[in-house]
Amino acid sequence: MTSQADASTGSLDTLKENIKRIDKHNLFDALKRVKDMKPEQWRDPNVVRELTQNLAQDIGVKVDPKRIDAFMNAYTDVTKNADDKGPTVSVEEIAKKYGGSHVDEKTIKEIKKFVK
Repeated sequence: MTSQADASTGSLDTLKENIKRIDKHNLFDALKRVKDMKPEQWRDPNVVRELTQNLAQDIGVKVDPKRIDAFMNAYTDVTKNADDKGPTVSVEEIAKKYGGSHVDEKTIKEIKKFVK
């Protein structure tokens, strides 16, 4: 959960600060597991939820179950109408719908670098 000071610096900056505290070996192992998942595994929300919870636990980040639920709602929303080229909803739409004031423009810009 972010503090008031964290919220004022922006969600991307908060994420960067949190990542500095994570054991890098565990973080790279977590990223490798994400990379190694097969496309059909990504279609199963239960697999994605389990992966999300396990990654948070493995890298030592406590995540409120409500945040996992919000992530899964966004994930389901993005993937339900996706076609062969990917999601048909924009980063801005999802960020505003599920992140609200917790996601600033700087963070949206960074997300767009990774979402095609």
